[in-house]
Amino acid sequence: MKGTTVTVIAHTDVPAKGGRMVLDNGSDLPLSQAGERQLQASLTVSKDAMYHVRLRDHLGREARASEEYIIQAVTDAPPTVRLTRPGHDMDPTPVEEVVAGFEAQDDVRLADLQMRYSVNGTPEKSVALAPGNREQEASGTHTLQLEDYQLVPGDLVTLYGVAKDAAGATARTEMYFLQVRPFERNYNQSQMAGGGGGGMQQENTFLSERQKEIIAATWNIVRKQDQQRADQLAEAGQVLSTVQRNLREQADTLASRVSSRELVGVNEEFAGLVENLKKASEAMGPAAALLEKQKFQQALSPEQTALQHLLRAEALFRDIQVASGNQGGGGGGGSSGRDLADLFSLELDTSKNQYETLRQMGGGGGENNAELNEAQRKLEELARRQEDLSRQQRDKPKESLQAASRWEQEMLRREAEELARRLERLSRQMNSSQVGQAGQMVSQAARDMQQQSGSQSGSGSPSDNRSEGARASDRLREAGETLAGQQNQQDQQAMQRLKENAEDAARQQQKIAEDVRHQAATQTPGKDPSGTAAREALGQTFQDKRRLLESLRNLQQQMSQTAGRMAGNQKKSAQKLREAASSIQEERMADKVRQGAWMEQQGLWPMAAPVEEELQGDLGKLAERVRDAQRALGQKGLEDKLREALSAAERVRQGLESMEAPGQQGGSQEKAGNQPGDRNQQANR
Repeated sequence: MKGTTVTVIAHTDVPAKGGRMVLDNGSDLPLSQAGERQLQASLTVSKDAMYHVRLRDHLGREARASEEYIIQAVTDAPPTVRLTRPGHDMDPTPVEEVVAGFEAQDDVRLADLQMRYSVNGTPEKSVALAPGNREQEASGTHTLQLEDYQLVPGDLVTLYGVAKDAAGATARTEMYFLQVRPFERNYNQSQMAGGGGGGMQQENTFLSERQKEIIAATWNIVRKQDQQRADQLAEAGQVLSTVQRNLREQADTLASRVSSRELVGVNEEFAGLVENLKKASEAMGPAAALLEKQKFQQALSPEQTALQHLLRAEALFRDIQVASGNQGGGGGGGSSGRDLADLFSLELDTSKNQYETLRQMGGGGGENNAELNEAQRKLEELARRQEDLSRQQRDKPKESLQAASRWEQEMLRREAEELARRLERLSRQMNSSQVGQAGQMVSQAARDMQQQSGSQSGSGSPSDNRSEGARASDRLREAGETLAGQQNQQDQQAMQRLKENAEDAARQQQKIAEDVRHQAATQTPGKDPSGTAAREALGQTFQDKRRLLESLRNLQQQMSQTAGRMAGNQKKSAQKLREAASSIQEERMADKVRQGAWMEQQGLWPMAAPVEEELQGDLGKLAERVRDAQRALGQKGLEDKLREALSAAERVRQGLESMEAPGQQGGSQEKAGNQPGDRNQQANR
């Protein structure tokens, strides 16, 4: 690794008086004695090089004593760190215990892993998560006892992870938010019915969302500050300062509007709402000043304090709505930021019917798939019961004639016939010849069972009875394998669609990242970013982001639904698919889409470029995870393989016994017929 001091030790077969370590650039290092037959030299690695060793004998003669060796100077990569628990923002109650977990990795050695958090914008606190760990990987958790901080609805806890390697390189996670909520979520009648709230509600929510965007943008600059030029940082500070001041004016306007309606004296909630809006405004002033001076790290504290009071105001406003029944209308909120608001509404639209998406993912046969899974489970059950019954009849042939055994066989036959009818109906609905073939096998197995019942009643030999039972078991197993083939085909098709959708999302983001890099490279410092070309580029980027956000939402739903359907028969693939779906939330991909959009809307193209590149990498990894899940199809675990081997061995044993039974019976009769002749021969002797 570059900067590492390396000691090279040369071991000789005979004592040497000295020597040199000769580098390919013509320089050399003297070799000093390190033992009777050992020489050494030290150098600090700065670049790739080659060297060989030359030794001197007791007469002072020098000769080359080794071949060329390569020194490869490796650049130290920074560590990586991510949040593992809870993996996303949370809305806990004031008394919850929130467990936060982080894990870090480094290519050489980690030096530290910490969690840092702040409560309501107070100075950050640090918690060592892996003290004493000096390995390449480290992880740890910390429990936040929210009750200890005496929080109220609307309060805010921010947290992030920091990892440092042995060389001093540092990496930070995204900033995560814990927004304290009431013990019970209150919904007024208008919200439940899908009615529109007043303009005040929309504007108040808009304020807190915009403040979170400012915090996210500021934190992103802190994380990527070493990757930005001085003029880019100055422009970012100016833009964020302007946005913060504009937001402060909107908070003041909203507070004045409530006060002018003389509602403050009505109850404590109105007074508290106005007070929190004013406190938020007071915190935004210092935040804007620090942003203008490019003191981004220091600006985070007042920014978070402002967000805390905005969230408290929102909580009080919801209580007021519930108490008043939300009677009376109100005009819509402001129109600023409408393009970005579309992104939020797309992500948060819970009223959209998502059932069609899931049906399309399953080929329009979600109910059929469930019935097919149930049929396969029933087949396994019937085959197992038939084998158990055949085993009992073989081990206790006399008891096999009992009424209980015949009754059990009759129940099996009826259930098999019912299953055959269900499979026939499914084959018509799914237009599947494989399902129809499985139904025919089950129907034939039911006829074998009926013949076995006739043998038990005395119309056939015991060997025929065992043979018919074995045939029924075999046909049930074969039907199950046929259904498994049908299901495997559907799984393959579903996984192929998922892979194509994931790769398409990655390509969408690649195009967005390229467009943003182009805008960042062509942006002239100090030039107004609101020109015609810039507006057109922004409009196109927003359209691309809307499509990407919808693709992400659908992809996560599709992966979760497919993983649930495959959990019974493709456990390994389903597990990988669940992990892939979880990574969308854990890596905050949707948040990064919106965060980049907000920066681009403000003209911060150079600041948005690293966000888009990071998201591009996340989506590339997501596509690879889906491909891994696809490759895992058909890979069975040790338990499944053992179960199949035991089942196959049992079928072979039953087949051998059914083949041996007639020979054994004929041998017994021949022996019985020969016994009198043997006695006569003995008498003649």
